[in-house]
Amino acid sequence: MRSLLMITNSAEYLALQFPCRQDAPDISCHVQSSTNLTDWHTAAVYSGTNRFVNTNEVIEVSREGAGWQQILVRDASPVGAAPQRFLRFQISQP
Repeated sequence: MRSLLMITNSAEYLALQFPCRQDAPDISCHVQSSTNLTDWHTAAVYSGTNRFVNTNEVIEVSREGAGWQQILVRDASPVGAAPQRFLRFQISQP
């Protein structure tokens, strides 16, 4: 898992890159966002056949590989659009 600062159309965005196993339906990978490190919102979920749930919080930039995929998502808001913005990655198993 890597945290990144991406530049798209001259704007900077927070981004996360993480591995995700395609054939692991019992594991969910969550990308969450927050403006205060207290209240976290699910921005995207990767699990089983439901590989991406998009909200207005993040945008999937790329997905590479088979079996183990490397997924890159970025914040929908550029750095500086809000006073504070945070992304985190969480793995869960039902």
